Amino acid sequence: MRGDTGSNHQFTRRPRRNRGSDWVKLLLVLLLVGAALLCADAVFAPWGFYLGGHFHLWPGWQGWGTLHSASAGGDYKLYVRFTPTPSGPPYLSKSVKGDAFLCTPRGERYHLRLGGGMPKKLPLNTVGQPLRLYANNYSGLKQFSGDFRPQVDLWGVWGPTGPMMEDRGSIAKAFLPDGTLRPKNDPGRFKSTENIHVNFEEASAFALWPGCNAK
Repeated sequence: MRGDTGSNHQFTRRPRRNRGSDWVKLLLVLLLVGAALLCADAVFAPWGFYLGGHFHLWPGWQGWGTLHSASAGGDYKLYVRFTPTPSGPPYLSKSVKGDAFLCTPRGERYHLRLGGGMPKKLPLNTVGQPLRLYANNYSGLKQFSGDFRPQVDLWGVWGPTGPMMEDRGSIAKAFLPDGTLRPKNDPGRFKSTENIHVNFEEASAFALWPGCNAK
């Protein structure tokens, strides 16, 4: 006797996966991670919330400065953004890291890796406190080539609106008088004595990828 292979069969459907709930879970995880990072900065680097002379919700600072070079072709606009970072035990060291965008008088833009440091005993109000920033071209294939040009070094203090700094010849050592990047082994890079002063101004938190013609 043949069994019924037709209408008596019951088909079980798999419940549809609720992708909306997956996105909600992912969002919650990201929020928890962000909250944990903020708590860590609040404990180990509370000064990060007061950089630039006022309180802001996210620890760190970002802003523009213009370095006018008489020996390297004109105005170089430098955008910097950085956040506190530990640099070895104890985790109360006053170091920062981030990135920078350097716009040359020729309209070329360089994306640089940024680092820096401040005194170990740092109050919440950083105005008047020393600051050192350094940036080099360590992006893309540059990190494997050993050629990190251009390199920018800045020394100074925190002013009431942002860093007030000097480059001690780093722009003139990095660029030729026509604003082009100086060749790696050019002996002229050791001859420059130009020292450029620059006052940075705080930029909007929405300036994530600034263009060279924007300030």
